[in-house]
Amino acid sequence: MGNDAVSSVVATGDFLLYAWYFHGRLDRYGLNYQQVGSYATLDLADVQLDDAGVYSARVSESGGDSVESVPVTLSVAPALPHHGRTG
Repeated sequence: MGNDAVSSVVATGDFLLYAWYFHGRLDRYGLNYQQVGSYATLDLADVQLDDAGVYSARVSESGGDSVESVPVTLSVAPALPHHGRTG
């Protein structure tokens, strides 16, 4: 919890559009991704418990054809309490 999570998808084709999905719906963060050439990266900062779940990407090209990635599951563990030592 509190760390970043990153997922990437790679595709080939012309004029590609990438959209990320969370539990089958368009990602609640909007299209929060970075597209570089033929791949796109979803970057989730400061991941919390409610970010856990199934993510996938849909890649579409200008001709209307599209394909969906294999879903990946993000698991988030609660942060462990920190017990500092004194003295």
